[in-house]
Amino acid sequence: MRHVTVRHAVAYSENRVHINTIEGFWALVKRAWYGTHHHCSEKRMGQYIAEAAWKYSQRKNPDPFGTLIAQIMGTPARVAQGLKVTLLFL
Repeated sequence: MRHVTVRHAVAYSENRVHINTIEGFWALVKRAWYGTHHHCSEKRMGQYIAEAAWKYSQRKNPDPFGTLIAQIMGTPARVAQGLKVTLLFL
């Protein structure tokens, strides 16, 4: 992916290049910091960002939980979609 820049003094987007995507991502990260985690340890910051990145990449996925289970099991998502997952609460 090539690096491109936008001169905001001239325009807010040039040739379909803009910063709205990264601004939206950081808005979700900040919302998680204030809403879910309440306190973010600098030691765990990479994990918080990785979680937010995964959630952001799954935002249009109709079954993110099934995809997560497939990734944990090392199974392709298309195979895991046919599996039934039973949660047991002990």
